Amino acid sequence: MSHAYRCCDPDRKKLALTRLDAKLPGINGKTAVGGNRYMEPSAKRIKITSSMSADERRDAKEKQTTFPIKDRYKADDAPGIPVLDGCGNLLGVLSPAACNKGVAINFGQIKKMPKFDLSKDRTKPDFRKADPSRPSIQYVFAFATRMIVDEACFPLLPDLSTAATLPVPDRAKKLAEMETLLGTVSKLRKLLGGNDADALTKELTRLQERYARLKRKSISISAWIPMSALKSNPKRARLFRCTCKCMSPVENQRRRKGKTTPMRIADLHQLKWTRKEWFSAGSAKKKGAAKRMVSESISRLLDDDRDELKPKRMFPNGFIIPSDEEGFVRDYLARNAALPSALRCVNFQFAIPGAGGVASDTFPVGTRFHRLSRHPRYHKQTRIYRNEKPTSKKISWYYGYVEYPEGSKKTRSGKRRTSTGRRYGWLLKNALTTG
Repeated sequence: MSHAYRCCDPDRKKLALTRLDAKLPGINGKTAVGGNRYMEPSAKRIKITSSMSADERRDAKEKQTTFPIKDRYKADDAPGIPVLDGCGNLLGVLSPAACNKGVAINFGQIKKMPKFDLSKDRTKPDFRKADPSRPSIQYVFAFATRMIVDEACFPLLPDLSTAATLPVPDRAKKLAEMETLLGTVSKLRKLLGGNDADALTKELTRLQERYARLKRKSISISAWIPMSALKSNPKRARLFRCTCKCMSPVENQRRRKGKTTPMRIADLHQLKWTRKEWFSAGSAKKKGAAKRMVSESISRLLDDDRDELKPKRMFPNGFIIPSDEEGFVRDYLARNAALPSALRCVNFQFAIPGAGGVASDTFPVGTRFHRLSRHPRYHKQTRIYRNEKPTSKKISWYYGYVEYPEGSKKTRSGKRRTSTGRRYGWLLKNALTTG
């Protein structure tokens, strides 16, 4: 398999580990060691040539890097495949399209978490939370796949049917509840200030229908799925064993000791920035950026283009690499703004952009991040780009770890013992808050 020469070559591994030790993360960009490549399930490498069309190249790449899902999950009445965040909480189930197409797996990102029970009572508020006492199983990091969010994860829209009869302060409060879910709804805001009951009812009905459509949409995400859902054969089994063996020394060297500063992953309304980082200091809440990110995200998801959603000169619209197509700053903040806050996650970076930066995990907002703060190597800076040119603005990256439940396993005495794991990586300073 092509995997062997890419990650098991002694010279490449030695070079990768040397650079990793000298300058975090410092991985060798030409080797798969370090987690910055897709795993290749195919025993035969597919040749991609310049004579191929863009669609042919994309199809060939997908065949080369996609792991097939077991057939029993493809039927209409098939059991769902849980999609979890990095703390083992339920985000949704793998979409039918993803089950048929298969999933791409980021190299080496395999970890143990509690087995999730999809038969849980959906009426309980904590049904999507991980249970550390459940048996531990292996999960793989499905990269840029698609999932369907369970409707029980969506909060109910506030009842605005009698909003026109309420005092103005109460109307504003109700409206604020709706805008946390749907972003800015300027037309409704205007109608609540008038006396046109028919127009108000019509707008409320439209928003209810829009929210219902949002619940039925599949969401693009990088997250964890059970390894047991993948089709297996001897070659793939050897590939996973080899991957775990090759990543083990890399992950061990990433585990650094030192003084830590406790922080938490920030939600959109908690984002802040300074003049050194962007062209005007402020916070996403006060500047309206948080609501706009929600509106833009929902609008893109529903293909609902509205004039009021034109990009503005705000912090989330900058770039971290010299490109106008990828590398948005907002890609490194709380993702999936169209979803309720509890389902928003931040991509945990194996390295900073430009040094093999790729998501190796995804953690929900509010998760505790232990920032290693003693040594300057744990704090890096990169420039903000606009129009593919560097600006004078810089943003910071922090290195540290997040703890997560690994589940339980039987001891020799027959009792079950729970354990906790750690993931080391980088987060954008602006994606964090104190706490």
